[in-house]
Amino acid sequence: MKFIKMNILKAVFWDVDGTIADTELHGHRIAFNRAFSDYDLDWSWDQSTYQDLLKISGGLNRIKFYNKLTNNNVVDDLCSKIQIRKGFHYKKIIKSGLIRPREGVLRLINELHSQNVAQYI
Repeated sequence: MKFIKMNILKAVFWDVDGTIADTELHGHRIAFNRAFSDYDLDWSWDQSTYQDLLKISGGLNRIKFYNKLTNNNVVDDLCSKIQIRKGFHYKKIIKSGLIRPREGVLRLINELHSQNVAQYI
């Protein structure tokens, strides 16, 4: 009888938060808009605009791209402050429980945990 050695799963990397829940349109986008408002900018990213902006990697890069696209004169320092403030709003949205995990994700997380498989985001 020949035995085949099987690899044992030791870790799962969840890539980004959007893998676990639909965070882009209902989390990050809303947080950006709240941060813009905090800095008295009349910017508001609707779903269509934000989906186009997702082609730009990274939130700060999106802010800077949009700034140039709309011919605003927001300095880089303010763009960085907006990004930091956006993080504050995003955490509040996540903690509120309004964004639910994708179907099956919690079950998989719990099964991996019960098998002592490390998980990382």
